[in-house]
Amino acid sequence: MGNSSNPPSGSPGGGFAFRESDGAANDRTRVCIPLLAICAAAAWASGCGDGATRPPSEALRVASVTVTPAAASLTAPDATVQLDARVLDGNGRAMSGVAVIWTSVRPEVARVGASGLVAAAGNGTTTIAATVGATAGTATVTVAVESGDRAVLAALHAATDGPNWADDENWLGDGPLGEWRGVETDAFGRIARLDLGGRRDGETGEWVSHGLRGPIPPELGRLTGLTSLNLRGNALEGPIPPELGNLAALEELWLDDNALEGAIPPELGALAGLEELWLDNNRLEGAIPPELGSLARLKSLSLSGNAIEGPVPPELGALAGLEGLWLDGNRLEGAIPPELGSLAHLRGLSLSGNALEGPVPAELGGLRRLEFLHLDRNALTGGLPRNLVRIGGLVRFRFERNAGLCAPGTPEFVAWLDGIGELGRGPFCNENDRAALAALHAAAGGEGWTDSEGWLGEAALARWHGVGTDSVGRVATLDLAGNGLAGRLPAGLGDLAALTALRVGDNAL
Repeated sequence: MGNSSNPPSGSPGGGFAFRESDGAANDRTRVCIPLLAICAAAAWASGCGDGATRPPSEALRVASVTVTPAAASLTAPDATVQLDARVLDGNGRAMSGVAVIWTSVRPEVARVGASGLVAAAGNGTTTIAATVGATAGTATVTVAVESGDRAVLAALHAATDGPNWADDENWLGDGPLGEWRGVETDAFGRIARLDLGGRRDGETGEWVSHGLRGPIPPELGRLTGLTSLNLRGNALEGPIPPELGNLAALEELWLDDNALEGAIPPELGALAGLEELWLDNNRLEGAIPPELGSLARLKSLSLSGNAIEGPVPPELGALAGLEGLWLDGNRLEGAIPPELGSLAHLRGLSLSGNALEGPVPAELGGLRRLEFLHLDRNALTGGLPRNLVRIGGLVRFRFERNAGLCAPGTPEFVAWLDGIGELGRGPFCNENDRAALAALHAAAGGEGWTDSEGWLGEAALARWHGVGTDSVGRVATLDLAGNGLAGRLPAGLGDLAALTALRVGDNAL
């Protein structure tokens, strides 16, 4: 046949075949129609033999999405409702396993999760949509949370001489509570913050009262959405209502600088979210409730300036986040609990002006963030713990007016005290030793000694020539042999209670 083309091998329906020349493209190459495509078409035709003309994909296409319930109402701040989406195909059959996307038109009213669970967020009405591809179904959700907060505020106004407040603008009116003076509301219209506290005068520093006088009404315990209550700097009197322990959302409680009486309610220990508790400068009595040690989020606890009695509860050492503890100006007694050394975030500790006794626990040396430490005007005894020098950032320290409390007279401790900006200094533990050595210097011709370096100066006794000291700076050894002493040894050397060795030979005594 020469150069004529060869026909393709095999039958027309026998698949595809091609011929190649010796590795190069050949215009005689032929490709046959794929048999597989023809078979697929034939299979589809036989499957539609009932006369249907719609391909299978039409039956699988989403035709509708229905959300149930179609409408829901939420009447509590923590209320939820579960919505379900029913997805149907073109044949009206339910489709399973399809991805549904849930959205809220107004998430500030209600939020919806990936499973269709709707949670209230604020009063109002919103539309919840369930979307599959380009098809969506909707439901209407209404949030209407009602509270009795208006009646509670009316009770507060009546109990505390509201008509004579410094400012009661809009109080007892029909307008929204958020427009009443000192009131802030949340998305549900509930009271979130109540600020009727006095203000400090910028020039005199004195409190300017807001004019509240009388008892705190127990109805305040019904403000379940309240996060901050400020009634400080007024003339409130009577007890602190234990009902305030019902304010589960409370984060700040300011009742200081009033004339409140009675005991601190242990119910306040139930305020798990409380961060600030200020009850100072009132007339409170009784003991500090150990339940306050349960306030795990507390940062500031101020009870100073009352008539509180009994011990400092060791439970306060569990307040891991506490930054300020003010208990001064009360009638507290007993020992300082070593558990306070666990307050790793503490910046200020004031225990002054009580009747605390015993030694200062060495555990306080672990309070590395401490900036203020007040221990003055108690009945503490013993030497201050030497490890207090580890507190490198202390800027104010007072330990004076404790009958038996003293500071170690070691060079390290003396240098540490000298580096504190505001210091209320008590005696050193070796002050009697200093007096005895001064008497020796006077009686034995100190002015003519061969070496009197450091003597009679302000330096630690260990810096005085010939003096060796113990762990608190008391004289342990005294070596002045051959140093030009003349005269006599004073009887006051007998006051060197820690002295273990005395060398004064080769002198003119």
